[in-house]
Amino acid sequence: MLNTRSSIGSNTLKDGDTIHSNEIINNQITITNTTNNPIENIKVLGYIPEGMTFVKYDEEAFGYWEDTYTFLTDDPETSDGSILWQDDDWQYPADETVKTKEFTIETLKSGESQTFNYETKVNKVDKEKELETKIEFQIKDKDATEYRNISTYTIKK
Repeated sequence: MLNTRSSIGSNTLKDGDTIHSNEIINNQITITNTTNNPIENIKVLGYIPEGMTFVKYDEEAFGYWEDTYTFLTDDPETSDGSILWQDDDWQYPADETVKTKEFTIETLKSGESQTFNYETKVNKVDKEKELETKIEFQIKDKDATEYRNISTYTIKK
């Protein structure tokens, strides 16, 4: 079974949600073996769509966040009083060469789960556009189309 969760901070994204330029999205993928037998050679693929860039959190850069942040709106305070901001490139260095994040599970025992995480940053856009994210897993010699999770988001400046 494939379960995915994409979130911005503690807010879980739902299909059709709006996201904004510079937001960091955490993608969590959990694979659970619901069969009675072990499953071998599982490949988990998280595709980085056009409009997003793979980023990796740099814990050592955390001390610099106070000097390097970007407000997402002209009015950074929301109606509930929380502040909208996103760390800049120091804390989340981008790797534009990564178009697919791949994880491999050699053996997943019956009832066992494994969870993987990766992060993407929403690229700056000049106008509103839609993008589609796709996460799938493949089991050797099986069709991956039955193991897909696809979400669509609208990007706003």
